[in-house]
Amino acid sequence: MGIALTYYDHDFINITNSNIKNTQFGIAILQGTNNEVHLVNITTDITNNNGIRFYSRWSIDVNTVHLTGVLITNSFKPALHVVCNGRCTLRLTNVTITNNSNTGIIILGKWNIYFTNRPSFISNNRSPTNGGGIWIDRYSSVTSSTEVYFINNTAQGMGGAIYVNEVRYSTFIYNHLTFKNFIPIFKNNSALVSGDNIYNGVYHGQVALSNEFLNVANCQNISFSKYVTSAPIGVCLCGDGLTVNCDDRSLDGVIYPGQSINLSLVTVGVCGGISSSVLVTSDTQSLEVVHVNVNQETVRKCKNFTYAINKIENEGTFQIGIRKSAANIGLINSQVAVSIRFMECPLGLRVVSGSCQCDNMIGAINGTHCDINKSPHHISRSGNNWLYYSQEYQCVVAHTNCPFDYCDTSTVHLSLNESDLQCRNGRSGILCGGCQPGLSLMLGSNQCQACSNEYLSLVAAFMIAGIALVVFLMVSKLAVSSGSINGLLFYANVVKLNEAALFSNGSIPVLSQFIAWLNLDLGIQTCFFNGLDSYWKTWLQFAFLLYIWLLIGIIIIGCNHSARLARLCGNNGVPPFIDAYTGPYKDQYRYWTGLLLIIRLLLTTVFSYTTGTIPEINNYIIAVVAAILLYKSRNVYRANKLNILEAFYLINLGVMAQLNAVSVGMNLHISSIVTSVSISLSMIPLIVIITLPVSSKVARYFYVRCSCIKKYTETGDEEEQNPLLMNEEELHSPTRIVMGRESMIFDFNITKYKFKIYAK
Repeated sequence: MGIALTYYDHDFINITNSNIKNTQFGIAILQGTNNEVHLVNITTDITNNNGIRFYSRWSIDVNTVHLTGVLITNSFKPALHVVCNGRCTLRLTNVTITNNSNTGIIILGKWNIYFTNRPSFISNNRSPTNGGGIWIDRYSSVTSSTEVYFINNTAQGMGGAIYVNEVRYSTFIYNHLTFKNFIPIFKNNSALVSGDNIYNGVYHGQVALSNEFLNVANCQNISFSKYVTSAPIGVCLCGDGLTVNCDDRSLDGVIYPGQSINLSLVTVGVCGGISSSVLVTSDTQSLEVVHVNVNQETVRKCKNFTYAINKIENEGTFQIGIRKSAANIGLINSQVAVSIRFMECPLGLRVVSGSCQCDNMIGAINGTHCDINKSPHHISRSGNNWLYYSQEYQCVVAHTNCPFDYCDTSTVHLSLNESDLQCRNGRSGILCGGCQPGLSLMLGSNQCQACSNEYLSLVAAFMIAGIALVVFLMVSKLAVSSGSINGLLFYANVVKLNEAALFSNGSIPVLSQFIAWLNLDLGIQTCFFNGLDSYWKTWLQFAFLLYIWLLIGIIIIGCNHSARLARLCGNNGVPPFIDAYTGPYKDQYRYWTGLLLIIRLLLTTVFSYTTGTIPEINNYIIAVVAAILLYKSRNVYRANKLNILEAFYLINLGVMAQLNAVSVGMNLHISSIVTSVSISLSMIPLIVIITLPVSSKVARYFYVRCSCIKKYTETGDEEEQNPLLMNEEELHSPTRIVMGRESMIFDFNITKYKFKIYAK
């Protein structure tokens, strides 16, 4: 059952060396006045109620309780529960309160608590509400001349180690302090809501407390102030390293209308201890505050809050504070004041509903957005859009069709003062038409790079390549007059025109070079000389073609004067220009070459617009053109195999275009695969066309050599005795006689719509 005592006035009670275990309660004493109780070497263990309980009934009671060497453990109610309606004293020496499930000590009324002589331990106690170690009434005070250890105490509410039942901190006169010369040692205490160690308490007693927030939040004279907090009383800023700064009560900012500001804030209680709360802001007539963070609840550490400030006037101030409560009512400067001055909107933006947004020019362009918080690049654009601010004319320039491969088509953030950010490959200037300072344009691409004049040595390589190309064409008999490559050239020209869509992910190795070479483009990136720009590159594109024609002219003239060169090149005369292009076609289809040329020019004109605006339509146009040409191209060539070859290239072109259109429309992402397969198929006939003549010539060469050797062995002696020719040049007709022969001439009879052939 335990020990239960009731006594009245002027008594002295001493209980020593008692061990109470597994009882309803330990020791319960009801006192009168002017009594003194000594409990020495007492242990209570496993009690359903209090381990030790003292109760003074009257407001005039003055009693003293001494606890020395007392251990209270495993109580299901407060381990030590003391109540005094008068003024009582509790002295604790070497007291241990541990492993209790409903608070270690509860002190109600007016008590002076002294921890004396030897340290006491309050550990591993739990509370379902507040005060895991000690729960102290507002009228009591705690003093110690020795250490008091608070270890591993927990509370589901506030005050893991100590909870003081006091909530008012302004405009109030206190005549006592909660803690006087207190020497606590805190370790691993926790509270679910706030105040792991000490929650609440009076720290500025005996004087009329000032209404200034800083006076309440500042407890520099208290050695354990860093362990103290209370109900929230104000807002503080956080500095670097998440340190709390309550000294600065205002901020100044210069921002754009509608721009957001980020503030690291925390709410604090008495002595500056962090205490969770909910922030509130106050608008003024000069500005509007928009909460970017819907949740304005603070946590038990510094937290970032974002506020968008809309402009009403050129400047204004707003405050960030907490809701009024009994803890902070009447406190001055408990809020943080933020003063704002607004700047003019950046170029390309204007004030709309208090916020900087895209102006009419920028906002009208698809793929363009403005965000005043993306400083210093407030504008984002994508696609072939190009934006610029002209200082000369003081206006915004917006272009929706940047040249292919000049502008970055991905999303780019920029300001109109830095338009070069939209350019790719080292380009800059109006529509990214030039190179950045110090860079030169490269051959074979639109890329700019730092180049030196050492690359001029490539001229020798180009000259050798020209000679090799002429020799290759002569050996392989690749010419438009044969008709074997006409369809391939049209295919390559159209693919080159639509390379923005077909090679959207960059060039395809080998295949891209193949298409470039068929279009007489270098196809590889390389420097040429320092300072190369678009003007000189344009002329250089014609230089190689003129060089090829020059070589051909030299060969023609040389054949006219050298029999050996004529034998090497063959005895064929050079047909007229028109014959070279129209010769493979039937008479009624001699217009076909001109038709394909006109179609190329029309596609060039159309694609120059659609590539920058609606590039996906290019594939549909190509598919339709290929289908029409396929229908019209039946039997246009004299040789049926050329008709089949022409149809193959047109079908290949149309199918590739249509599959690419479907891939883009359905987001299949197979355009690169389709293009690669199509170009690879187009290479196969070319390889066959080249291989057959070369292999035929090689076979004929070895056949002739073998025949000559055999004939020479049989008739060698006879030839030595009867030479038929005086020199090698007599083996063939003189070149001037061969070239002097008149070729077949076509005379177009307008009245009969047919060709007549004459010959001298």
